[in-house]
Amino acid sequence: MMTSNKTPKEILLISIQKNLSVLGLKYVHYYLLDKGWHSHLLHLPSFAPNNLNSLESLKSFVSKTAPIFIGLSLMSIEYKKACELSNYLKKYFPSIPIIWGGIHPTVDYESCFPFADYVCIGEGEKVAIDVANAIVSGQNVNKVLSLCYREDGQIVKNPLSPRFDNLDDIPFFDHVPKNSFLQKADGTISIIDKKLFRQEARYQGRMYELMTSRGCAFSR
Repeated sequence: MMTSNKTPKEILLISIQKNLSVLGLKYVHYYLLDKGWHSHLLHLPSFAPNNLNSLESLKSFVSKTAPIFIGLSLMSIEYKKACELSNYLKKYFPSIPIIWGGIHPTVDYESCFPFADYVCIGEGEKVAIDVANAIVSGQNVNKVLSLCYREDGQIVKNPLSPRFDNLDDIPFFDHVPKNSFLQKADGTISIIDKKLFRQEARYQGRMYELMTSRGCAFSR
């Protein structure tokens, strides 16, 4: 019997935001792609824990993708859905680490446990790369900077990873992000092409959104 020596490269990033304007997650997605990882960005705007068709479709998608970890981005308004989604994923994929990141985990990381295995505080691009490298090389993910995790019943908060000195090191994402997927209201998951993007994106997909600095756009 022949065995494959191919290093697993698949990573799944998930958004449960109501629209497709998840700028932070898109930057992480493209940073992973730029560094040679097979990142998949999945939008679940209509996720509901009682929608059996959607759950089965999601389970099939995760099984087919076989990611080495799942990254979930959320704001506080999406906290309940994030808990429900993580519980579902843990039930069927207990060996896949789930990492929460985004605004809510950054400001209230303690509330993310026990639903998340790890919590990313602040910028996520370098964290995603470091976690992926640690997993495939068999190293301890607990050593990755900017991560929080539980150990012996206590929450451990690692030091923050150095911020980007040069924002040009972060690649721009395409107007219609490649390798991105959307779960529709009927539960089916489709790759996002121009037609679907125009149907689902804000302003019918006629606007390209980006940030020219890091951090909250509304900070003084």
